[in-house]
Formats: sequence, C-alpha cells, structure tokens
Amino acid sequence: MDELNLYNMAYKHLFNCIHFGLYPTGSSLPTVSELCKTFNVSSCTIHNALKLLQEDHYVSLSQGRSAIVTYNAKEEVCRTEYMAYSYATKDALLDLCDTMLVIWPEVMLQGLKLCGDDDLKTLTEIYNRMSPYNEYPFFEFFFIS
Repeated sequence: MDELNLYNMAYKHLFNCIHFGLYPTGSSLPTVSELCKTFNVSSCTIHNALKLLQEDHYVSLSQGRSAIVTYNAKEEVCRTEYMAYSYATKDALLDLCDTMLVIWPEVMLQGLKLCGDDDLKTLTEIYNRMSPYNEYPFFEFFFIS
C-alpha cells in the first residue's frame, strides 16, 4: 500500500475521532511514536496525516509536543453525526455480510476440493462447534483456535 493511502487512512481515523468528540478540544493526540505503532506506519506517514489535520484546523502542531486538538466539537452535533456515521458503517458491514453469503459457498467449494484429510477433520470440528442459529456462519471460520 502506498504512503498516500496510509496517511489518508491515519488522517481519516484521527479526523473522525476528533470530529466525533473522542479527542475533545484542548486534549492531546497520542504521540507520533504511539500513532506509528497504532497504524504500523513510519513517522513520516503520521507527520503527513497531522499536517493535513492542521491545515483543516483540527489540531495545532508544535515541535516536540503532541498535537493539540483545536476543533470545537459541539456535543449534539457530534452525537447526531456519529449516529449517522455508525448507521452508514453498519449498513456497509451488512452489505459485506450479504456479499459474503453470495460468494462464500463458491469459495468453500473450491477450498474443500483442495483439502486433505487433516484439513477436513479440522473443518468438521469447526462445523460441530457452530450454532445453527448463527445468521452469518462463515464468521465462525475465522475463529479457529
């Protein structure tokens, strides 16, 4: 993934955290090194994201200090916008689940063709742990212990 996408992802995450009031006005963002660990990116990438936030008047930057939030989030606006964002995110996840229901059977069929006896035994164990009431059974597959 190129750096442009990485710092845009970091920017969007921090933007949303600030915009929705998770980092209130006057608070400090995590340090650059903490953000680097969080996003698993270089400090250059985080500095670029922070510069964008400064250009958009969301943070104030000064040498040797954590970024300070300057955006004044109004509680009611935050609540309303966060609910809209949450519903949009939920809708996107439900769309993903619906898509998985369409493609999962074909993926499983192709995967089963490649399985050996040990793989089939493991899949049988997973299948036996699954609840018949699970609307999205393919998620169980990702929790192999």
